[in-house]
Amino acid sequence: MNKRAVESLIKAGCFDEMGARRAQCIAVFESAMDAQANQKKQNVTGQVSFFDLGQGAESMRTEETYPEVPEYPLKELLAQEKEMTGVYCSAHPLDEYAEQLKKLPVNTAYIAELSEQEDKGLHEDGRRVAMGGIIVESHAKSTRKGALMGFLTLEDQFGQIECMLFPKVWEQYSHQVGPDRAVLITGRLSVRDDEDIKLLADTVEPLSAPKQPRDTRTDAQIAKDAPQRLFLRLKRAQMSRVQDLLSALKGQIPVYINLPEEGITLLTPRSMWVRDAREAMLRLAKEIGDENMKVVEKQ
Repeated sequence: MNKRAVESLIKAGCFDEMGARRAQCIAVFESAMDAQANQKKQNVTGQVSFFDLGQGAESMRTEETYPEVPEYPLKELLAQEKEMTGVYCSAHPLDEYAEQLKKLPVNTAYIAELSEQEDKGLHEDGRRVAMGGIIVESHAKSTRKGALMGFLTLEDQFGQIECMLFPKVWEQYSHQVGPDRAVLITGRLSVRDDEDIKLLADTVEPLSAPKQPRDTRTDAQIAKDAPQRLFLRLKRAQMSRVQDLLSALKGQIPVYINLPEEGITLLTPRSMWVRDAREAMLRLAKEIGDENMKVVEKQ
């Protein structure tokens, strides 16, 4: 398997269960493959199989192998998945707008149903609608009179629809229709016998995620109610190193540190809470030992 193919698999999320972030895998996969190729040169010169790569990845699950690089932003991870597979795998860019989109009576699934009806949806021609989604493509064309009109591809969780912005609308909203923007478009449906249904846009507004209510609980209360907590037993001298390791895995799982020599157990600051208890334990194993870690699930 060549390096380009392995890079594509990483970006598609195929190695997510192997104990490292995608950004870390991208940072080391070429050197890992080169090492495997050199090791197996006597058998198959310059090649490394998918299974060899998997074995190599297992042996690389150490702190020293993966650099401490931050994971790609979720938006970039999803863009990589879409580029490699044609679909979003781990999440969807519109998930944070789900409640808003549910309230809209028209989406691309509804448009697809219209196309299957006996009159191909002609009875809906000219209907005023609002549709939300992400702009995946945008460009402008000149009309016969030299004015510019816009053409967008709007994608929601179910499919895509082409949107047209006539010159006056394009002039007003062209700055809001860049690729990957989440928008709400209002306009009229255009239904023709020999064409896909289109949306003739009148307005384009950004979609905004609903504001989350502010959590007024203390860290201690949040930790007490958490479904999962990580407990570590260590010496005071180990705390600085452990803090560095935990801070690189920042998340929502509370971490408690027991100092047996001092007879106290401390709830760490939220900057040391982790996103994945299993990953944290793998990182800490060499530092404090498996016997000094445990995960407690809320009953």
